[in-house]
Amino acid sequence: DRVCFVDYKTPRPAPASLAEVPPAYVLQLALYRALLQPLYPGRTVKAALLFTEAPRLIELPASALDDALARLTGA
Repeated sequence: DRVCFVDYKTPRPAPASLAEVPPAYVLQLALYRALLQPLYPGRTVKAALLFTEAPRLIELPASALDDALARLTGA
């Protein structure tokens, strides 16, 4: 019922929270999600970043991804 994907990142130091994640990373995953959604109709597509230094998994809420894509497209 859902598709989840994870992008691995290696920056140091790793962000401690979503608020510290660079906007470019959020936009990157928003674009990935936008590409995956038509491939999996009827399924929720979820995204997360895994920072290997910590290790720390930060899930990106749909609202953050939507906002990043809206800023890019001006919508």
